[in-house]
Amino acid sequence: MTKLIKNWNGLMGLSSNDYYLQISQGSGWVVCAETNDRVYHLSEFAFYRPFRGHYTDALNWYGFDVVLDSWDKESKNDWFQNN
Repeated sequence: MTKLIKNWNGLMGLSSNDYYLQISQGSGWVVCAETNDRVYHLSEFAFYRPFRGHYTDALNWYGFDVVLDSWDKESKNDWFQNN
């Protein structure tokens, strides 16, 4: 079941079959469990539009069943522009 992640603390301790997350001070890394190599950087912008969709997709690609919440919620004007 997909987990809604509201902040960096929500990512701490998560792992997939082949990867785990290293989170510290508002950013993080996807790390290969087999080699301990850092393979993907999660920037401090991960929870902000328009970046959160990109980071959610990347985490899903690495096997994490998550959706990152947006720290800057859509305004009424955003909804009208997108529909």
